[in-house]
Amino acid sequence: MGLSDGQAWDAEFGWTNDRQEARKEQQEGRKQRGAPKSGWTRYLLDFACHAATKSKDTTKVGAVLVGPEGEVRLTSYNGPPRGVQDRPERFERPAKYLYASHAEANLVAFAAREGIRTKGCAVYQTHHPCAACCRTLIQAGISAVYYDASSALDPAKWGDEMEAAATMFREAGIVCEGIAEPQAPRERQSITEQVQRVALDGLWEMLGAKNQTEAVIALRSLLNRDQRFNREER
Repeated sequence: MGLSDGQAWDAEFGWTNDRQEARKEQQEGRKQRGAPKSGWTRYLLDFACHAATKSKDTTKVGAVLVGPEGEVRLTSYNGPPRGVQDRPERFERPAKYLYASHAEANLVAFAAREGIRTKGCAVYQTHHPCAACCRTLIQAGISAVYYDASSALDPAKWGDEMEAAATMFREAGIVCEGIAEPQAPRERQSITEQVQRVALDGLWEMLGAKNQTEAVIALRSLLNRDQRFNREER
């Protein structure tokens, strides 16, 4: 039996054994009307940041659809519809407002295209949703939205949008929370995390990474593959 897309991602990034933890964290987050534990949440937000790097827009936004069991179902980023040419001039203002969709809109559209259920899922994304995407997520049955609080949008331009989105999420009973970068004590970090942190700067070029998020994901992938290889050799 072949792996589904979600299972393939799990195998690649080593998430299979973390599903029970992710499910528990999502359930706790819904009960407490707040975010799940920071470790798993930050992990998925980093994944959204990685998805955002695929966007050709200067404002790169990524989103990840996560099911009730903690499985990653789909990723997306802001850009034009499938099959539409992504010419550089179409990413300039105001043309991009005519040709490109936001990451959340693409996420829901891709799910509909592939028959992926969105009801009861959570969305992890790089930025706070705008009012239009908020409406789309509510109608899609999304149960919670977590975004990177460090990715601040210009209040002068997006303040009204975010305020309206926050109001609609609240009235619809949907969690929408910004997650700050956790400051975990050094002694509580795993050896792998410490090695990754020390090695990142020197490995960026070797891994072909453009930023820290890409470097972390590439290194984790290499470590997971190395662990699987060692187990097979034994």
